[in-house]
Amino acid sequence: MYAVVGILFLLIIVIAGWLIAFNNLITAKKDMIDHTWDRLSLLLIKRNELLEKLAQRADIANSSLEPLVLARNSLKEAETTAQLIRYSLELSNQVQTFLSALKADLIKDKDPEWADLLLPLAELEEGLHRQLELYQELVISYDSRMKVFPNNLAAVILGAQPLGEKQGGERQ
Repeated sequence: MYAVVGILFLLIIVIAGWLIAFNNLITAKKDMIDHTWDRLSLLLIKRNELLEKLAQRADIANSSLEPLVLARNSLKEAETTAQLIRYSLELSNQVQTFLSALKADLIKDKDPEWADLLLPLAELEEGLHRQLELYQELVISYDSRMKVFPNNLAAVILGAQPLGEKQGGERQ
């Protein structure tokens, strides 16, 4: 009788320890995801500010700026993570088109102020792509850990959900 109670007690301690360890692991992963998201958000804000400076400085026809402005406005209206990522990628494509249109003017004018604006923009675009890839890799890693037995049982017990399924939900 005492042996059965002892075994049950030991089993409860092992399961509780495993749940605590799993909870700590997913909390750490989620913190990394949130930290990456925060860095991504800061880069998006910096890019928006730089694009506003470029748009003010640009001496290009409004038809070249219109798709860039529309993409930037769509990004500002994004409410979900999925929308934000999609609109950010669309804006990145518009930035590349915009920069291509500026190259001819840069060669003609040789204005050093343009270089001061365009170099940080190119660096921001590269940083944005790196952060977006890192964010997506972390979410995939988090989700894959949640879907494997016995972690999926622990996730149900702890109320944790895969983040990929929440991509359409609002991001805080």
